Amino acid sequence: MSRVTGVLRRVARKIWKKVISPCQMALIKATDNVERTKQRNYVKQNYGISVGRFTHGYDVNEIGEGSVIGSFCSIASGVKIGQMNHPMNYVSINPFLYYKDRGMIEEDKAIDIKKGSTIKDDVWIGNNAVILPGVTVGRGAVIAAGAVVTKDVPPYAIVGGVPGHFIKWRFEDDIREKLLDIDWTGWDISRLKRARPYFYEPKKFIKAYEEGIL
Repeated sequence: MSRVTGVLRRVARKIWKKVISPCQMALIKATDNVERTKQRNYVKQNYGISVGRFTHGYDVNEIGEGSVIGSFCSIASGVKIGQMNHPMNYVSINPFLYYKDRGMIEEDKAIDIKKGSTIKDDVWIGNNAVILPGVTVGRGAVIAAGAVVTKDVPPYAIVGGVPGHFIKWRFEDDIREKLLDIDWTGWDISRLKRARPYFYEPKKFIKAYEEGIL
């Protein structure tokens, strides 16, 4: 009986994730603001995923619970972030050893594995990239399409390949350091609009900030 119950629960969960939740998200999106406040609150409440303002493109069903994604991130289709690994120190990696709904044990067994990833602000993740659980991707980094990121990525680094490896920096050292000191991702919309003309050239952006223009 417990096995049947477990199967029914998994089916119900899949229906909710694939049918009901997307419909709810579509309705929320239609009435949301530009910072996607309602969508972010829904994702936090129902999926345990924290998403910053203006971040777009993510698929909540491909992100592990407990993941934290910053503001202004761009996430392409097929990206997987922080999804749970299987414990590899057991005889079998199959969930029948730790999930009761598989019909083999009476209660779920706690397993010591990493869950979720941390994506800092203003990160671009290309199509079908995979960010393993426990990994932190630094602010302004770029993850190339199809990359499998197995370790932390520094701010403003470009990473690609399988496993993911450093390719190059987006900016020179002094530019990276100064940009990290400017918390522009926390600015309100009116300030962002005033600063927008300077965003196209990092050196002018930094200079304007240092001179108090921004």
